[in-house]
Amino acid sequence: MYNPPEPSAAEIAAGILDGDQFEYIELMNISSGDIDMSGVSFTNGIEFIFPADVSSMLGPGERILLVKNLTAFELRYGNAVDIRIVGEFTNNTNLRNSGERIELLGINGMPIRDFTYNDKAPWPEAADDGGFSLVLDLPHSNPDHGLPTSWRSSAGLDGSPGSSDTQ
Repeated sequence: MYNPPEPSAAEIAAGILDGDQFEYIELMNISSGDIDMSGVSFTNGIEFIFPADVSSMLGPGERILLVKNLTAFELRYGNAVDIRIVGEFTNNTNLRNSGERIELLGINGMPIRDFTYNDKAPWPEAADDGGFSLVLDLPHSNPDHGLPTSWRSSAGLDGSPGSSDTQ
């Protein structure tokens, strides 16, 4: 969710004045084994280093989220126990609404994912402030993240953080 809609009146009343506060990134383990994300880091797009604890273990098919602002996220999406939030983006980073390079590095410094998204066609334009999130289409097929045809807009408004977004 790189360009969420602006806050509602209730969200503004709760002190959330900027739509960027609702940003999130979701990661899913598409392998058949557990993945330890400890020490893995986002170095472009957002800044975040996964902690060295049990919250960074990702089982097969499991999803985890990084959020811009936990309070804002819970206000908009609730705090369901099935949504695993590992942490907040660090150093006041956020996702650029016009698109940018996203880089996820392993603990050895080698890229796990390195791609650039955009907000212009042929990228799904409904994800650009239209209330929809940008969703990897057919994630289990491990598509090329740098291709706009590998992505689509979420099936519903605000996306479906922490759960499947099948159509």
